[in-house]
Amino acid sequence: MDNPEEDSLHLHQDEEIIEVIDLNDAEQTAEDLAEELEDVDFADAGNADDDGWETEDEMESEQDDSELTFSKHTGSVFCVSLDPVTNSLAVTGGEDDRAFVWSVTDGDVLFECTGHKDSVTCAAFSCDSKLVVSGDMSGLIKVWKVEKKEEIWSFEVGDLEWLEWHPCAPVLLAGTADGNVWMWKIPSGECKTFQGPNCQATSGKILPDGKRVIVGYEDGSLRLWDLKQGNAIYVIKGHDGHQGPLTSLAYNKDGTLVLTGSVDGQAKLINTSTGKVLCSFSSENSEAKDSMQEQDPNSVESVGFCNVLPLVAVAYLDGTLAIYDMNSQSLRHRCKHEVGIVHLQWEEASAVVSTCNLAGAVTLWDARSGIVMSEYRGHSAEILDFVLNREASVAVTAGGDHKAKVFCLQRPDRFNNGRLAWRVVVMATVMRNTSGSDVEAQLIYAITLPISCAIILINLLIILAITCSRQLHNSQNYFFLSLLVADLCTGVALPFIPWMGLNRPLSFSSCLLVHVFPNFLFLAFLFNLVLVHYERYRSIVSPLRRGQLWLHRRFALPLLAVWMLPLLFALLPAFGWNNKAIHDQNGCCPETNSTAHSNCVALTGERCCTYRSVFPNAFIYLEVYGLLAPAILSIAAMTCRVLWITREQLRDIQRLQCAVANKEYRRRMEMRYACCVAAVSLAFLACWVPYIVYTHVGMEFLLRRGGKSDRTGHIVLSCVGVGGIAVVPLLLGLANREYTDPVKKLFRKLRHRYVNTSVQMDCSLQFCHS
Repeated sequence: MDNPEEDSLHLHQDEEIIEVIDLNDAEQTAEDLAEELEDVDFADAGNADDDGWETEDEMESEQDDSELTFSKHTGSVFCVSLDPVTNSLAVTGGEDDRAFVWSVTDGDVLFECTGHKDSVTCAAFSCDSKLVVSGDMSGLIKVWKVEKKEEIWSFEVGDLEWLEWHPCAPVLLAGTADGNVWMWKIPSGECKTFQGPNCQATSGKILPDGKRVIVGYEDGSLRLWDLKQGNAIYVIKGHDGHQGPLTSLAYNKDGTLVLTGSVDGQAKLINTSTGKVLCSFSSENSEAKDSMQEQDPNSVESVGFCNVLPLVAVAYLDGTLAIYDMNSQSLRHRCKHEVGIVHLQWEEASAVVSTCNLAGAVTLWDARSGIVMSEYRGHSAEILDFVLNREASVAVTAGGDHKAKVFCLQRPDRFNNGRLAWRVVVMATVMRNTSGSDVEAQLIYAITLPISCAIILINLLIILAITCSRQLHNSQNYFFLSLLVADLCTGVALPFIPWMGLNRPLSFSSCLLVHVFPNFLFLAFLFNLVLVHYERYRSIVSPLRRGQLWLHRRFALPLLAVWMLPLLFALLPAFGWNNKAIHDQNGCCPETNSTAHSNCVALTGERCCTYRSVFPNAFIYLEVYGLLAPAILSIAAMTCRVLWITREQLRDIQRLQCAVANKEYRRRMEMRYACCVAAVSLAFLACWVPYIVYTHVGMEFLLRRGGKSDRTGHIVLSCVGVGGIAVVPLLLGLANREYTDPVKKLFRKLRHRYVNTSVQMDCSLQFCHS
């Protein structure tokens, strides 16, 4: 090198020479490079230092805690959602312009949402899991019917920011880059637009009341929209609003509070009724400030409310998960991740919060102590979205490694073995989807069939005794015979009555039949029971004028009334007093939560048949408080009146026989009366109390409008309650010798005939043998 200045090397600041490489003046040829490569020992490359770089395959093979991997995507998976009814189906959308609906138990693809022309960034199931929406970045939105695996609606807007289903109706909302919020009724496509500021509508959430939506915008403002009126109830901006685009929104269980997060590093707690900002949470960690420049604030990536404690969680871009106490508005715990957090989600029934981060891990944190409960890895790239199932036992993740994974979340208080937990989850899902109705049917039939068979058999015997004995052919026994026939029909319908409170996939005509017919039989039985009690009450109160009572002189008229009036009332839903419009619209009552319909078999192609589809609330109130309650009270009042009259008659007899009757005789009479009162009381407790409790519980559930119900408890109460009052006529019949004596004579005749037949057969056999 001739020029010494050119040989000098200028180092800047703290740079230093690591290695000097001599370059030959002659340029290397391809043959020279090949000869050098032949001397390289590739076998030794695998023994390189462990601190070297790893490939994606090496990272994935190092640790994979997932139970299932979905690999149909060929690009990053941006979004994932679970169906809310069974939690057995997932929908994922990705960078490859594709969305898939697949099973989380085996990874089988149910169908693919085709036709998108850009990355699918939004995908979600409707509240009843019958519809699924997929939307891409260009603004093309498609809605698919899950049961038929076909597209039923599509629309194209501007650049799409978010999609949100209404919590209890087939209504879809979307936010776009131009600041507009769109609302459609699916599948009719009826549309309404909410004009926002001239900036992106970055996030939005429909509040639990289903009437309002909270929307955050790029300029840091927040608007609460009235979905029905189409106007903004209030706007939060300026000093009260954020100083940067909103990134996330969350509301508490009843929708009275909203928590917002923004790139300005602030999280604000807002009262949804007044629009007042209650407090602001920010990351005051000095480490975060030192590690990040002032012009790049610590952005809030996700927020959420705890359902069981007054806590909120805020996830920051620097990897900080902050747990704040709402009552004291103070920081409770600071949970540090190595990398940025993407999303957080609280468990519904505990103080455990789960997070996913850019390192491809899902972490479970105990918000009470601020410590890590468990961590799950398996992705070779960042996790971009994740969702927990209803029981928080399974997490489904969407990753930048083109994969979606299913993790079984092992917890010490839930399972001791992750594999066992996954098997239990799979079995529970299969039971819920395919054989849930079979389990319910087995429980119903196990309880009702023995009761039903006993009711039918004993009623047939007493009916046979009354019809075969001419001495029992009078108006009083005709009333009791009508009651026995109604009780016999109730015994036949008893296995079907508990199904009225459960949901089944039936057409509306079939739904009407399975609800109206058992209801008519039960009402006819109750009317007949009141008639029999009234006739006996009048006979006891006025024994000398028994034959002059209008009930006996025109007995055909009350018999016709106790059958026709229940029939007319029970047929009112068939005449139009029903909720057929709701049934045709979405297969369930909009007042109920979608989880209340989880016992409908998934993907059957039929509407969800529920008592709410047949009986409106007014009809149920009228039947319970206008028919059932008065009937039960009248029977109880007449029974008490008869016991009181019996008591007075007993005292009169004792006074008349006081001079001649001994104490032992009076004691026996008192004992007989006490036994009678005890028998009536026990019969009431055993037969009527379960039904009264069942009716009360049913009305409480109706008033709660969609609260969670215990289906097993409902089945047991309905079977025992209805079966109990169906036993009342049998007790009345078996306690009367007029009805039991003919039955005993019939059995004696049958036994005598059987014995004679056996003797004759023995004689014939002996004669043939001789």
